[in-house]
Amino acid sequence: RTDNNPEALLSEQVSAALYMAHPYGIPIIGWEHEIRGLTTEDALDFYRQHYAPNNAILVVAGDITAEKLRPLAEQFYGVIPAGEVAPRERVKEPPAIAPRRITHRDARVRQPSYRRSYVVPSSATAEPGMAVAMDVLSQILGAGSTSRFYRALVVDQAIAASSGAFYSGSGLDYGRFMLYGSPVAGQDLETIETAMDLVIDDLLEGGITDEELERAKSNMMADIVYARDNQRTMAQAFGAALTTGLTIDDVMTYPDEVEKVTSEDVNKAARQIFESKAHVTAHLLPEQGS
Repeated sequence: RTDNNPEALLSEQVSAALYMAHPYGIPIIGWEHEIRGLTTEDALDFYRQHYAPNNAILVVAGDITAEKLRPLAEQFYGVIPAGEVAPRERVKEPPAIAPRRITHRDARVRQPSYRRSYVVPSSATAEPGMAVAMDVLSQILGAGSTSRFYRALVVDQAIAASSGAFYSGSGLDYGRFMLYGSPVAGQDLETIETAMDLVIDDLLEGGITDEELERAKSNMMADIVYARDNQRTMAQAFGAALTTGLTIDDVMTYPDEVEKVTSEDVNKAARQIFESKAHVTAHLLPEQGS
């Protein structure tokens, strides 16, 4: 799912360039040349080191009570001895003094694409209110047909087939804010990049509108309601939160935090993201001549 996918190959290279010191720049299972050297004993050693009940979180969702669940958990998990799990060192990224650029060409590419990824605080490390403000910002910039990128690039200028933005904050140390777009036939990635930069400049200069803020909040609240209708989605939300420095209360009060976001919160988040040099711009292109 990586080597046979040009976008996945580009993602690996973007992460490697984006994180200069932090392990987030390394693929989860390592690089191919490292994987080829692994042995069965390496896998077992890793298992013994990390896979212990005192290093795990069990999330159960469905028609069951805590009183019924606890004996089952004790029966199946309580018999497994605890392990000696060493504390993990949290590596810090050095200050970025220059943005980076990557171009990847692949004969399998049929649709060129542009992306820019910023290193930003995660939900666990951001100052109070900043993570949810970045969520709202991503909605205003790049979620749906009313977003700024879509209106400017797809509707008004008709230069892009798609465009968007999203914030990924489910990291223990860092998050990522990403912009992306693909040109229509006859347009190139430089045109897309320039147009998206102009949209960002306009937002930084004039800020967001009250209408944009309320629409983004409404869309986010609808997504939250739909997500809570699904047991699996809720289990994943709690599991992701508890393994990345958040709490059950953080999950439950997230709708309240969305409602608290102000225009100034979003404008502050935009300045923090887009005035940073900690970002990588990437172009995915067909091979020359193909």
